[in-house]
Amino acid sequence: MDTKEPTGDYIKGFNKGYILREHKPNLAKSLRLTKFPESEKDYQSGFYAGIDQKEKELTKIKTKALSLDQVRAQYKDQFKTLDKTSNKEMDRD
Repeated sequence: MDTKEPTGDYIKGFNKGYILREHKPNLAKSLRLTKFPESEKDYQSGFYAGIDQKEKELTKIKTKALSLDQVRAQYKDQFKTLDKTSNKEMDRD
């Protein structure tokens, strides 16, 4: 398998796309629709990859948060019960 090292332009584009998506998501999405000059293909590829990477990370964080909220909702009554009995001593055998 031949793996190609990313060019400097690709890395610059990736970093800018990633940071832009993090801080200015609407601008990043509109620039995603922009066509770059042919001479900046590596930069364009990196820029799009940076936006996509940050999007994946944000989606993963949202999914984890939703999952945690679902677990909390499912066991809400048990958590309340634990809170009420937390002042009582428990047998640990």
